[in-house]
Formats: sequence, structure tokens, C-alpha cells
Amino acid sequence: MSNSSPKSRANARKCGIYSSHRALFSVQAIELRGSEKIGKGTNIVHATIRKAIPMLKEDRVLSEDIEKIRQMIREGIILEKLIK
Repeated sequence: MSNSSPKSRANARKCGIYSSHRALFSVQAIELRGSEKIGKGTNIVHATIRKAIPMLKEDRVLSEDIEKIRQMIREGIILEKLIK
């Protein structure tokens, strides 16, 4: 991404942050609603995220959790687990 414009890099970062929010909230929702009906891929993503980030049981600042997920996405950790 070194040849991309600053605006493109900013947009890519925003997409990563948005995706991280969605992933965190989805994982939390799975635990609140139950995981009996989730698919194999969703289960893998859920387990991968939960290895790094505990369930939200009481209020806390989520910026560190969101950044961890963003790094996992950026480094391909989640995708690697899905491909195995």
C-alpha cells in the first residue's frame, strides 16, 4: 500500500476498524444468543477471536479489543485459520 494515496490508506484503515467492530459485536452476539446454529467458518472465527479477547461481561474500553482484531485481520490470522 506504499504507493497508494493518503486518502486510500485512510479509507482502508477505516474499513479495517469497521470490520473489527463488526467482528467483535458478532462474536458477542453469538455468545448471548447461542452458538448451536452457527456454521463451521463462523465457529472458527469465533474461536480465533475469543482466544485473544475475552467475552464482554462488564463495561470496559473496547479500543484495545478492536485493535487486536484489526491486527488479526491485517496479519491474516483469521483467514489462515479459515483456510486450514
